[in-house]
Amino acid sequence: YYFKDLDAYPSNKYLQQCEKPILILQGAKDFQVSYVKDFGKYQTLLKNKDNVTFKLYENLNHMLITSTTQTGDEYYIKDTVNAEALEDITDWIKKN
Repeated sequence: YYFKDLDAYPSNKYLQQCEKPILILQGAKDFQVSYVKDFGKYQTLLKNKDNVTFKLYENLNHMLITSTTQTGDEYYIKDTVNAEALEDITDWIKKN
């Protein structure tokens, strides 16, 4: 049901129409969501929107923690969200 619901609301249409601030974060070492295919598509789609902020983190994975193996095994390693990512999120929230 989750994926059926997602299909009912295409994010590209919603994001193009949205006037609220949008923050899109991506770990370059994310093996679940491609920063080339997905992050790049959002950058292209929303390039003329002043309300969108993009941030790419070179060594982080899907969970915004440091990537070591680029596999699902990383999710079993006890770690914390990257400090730079947390600071960027905090700053964005305060600004918006």
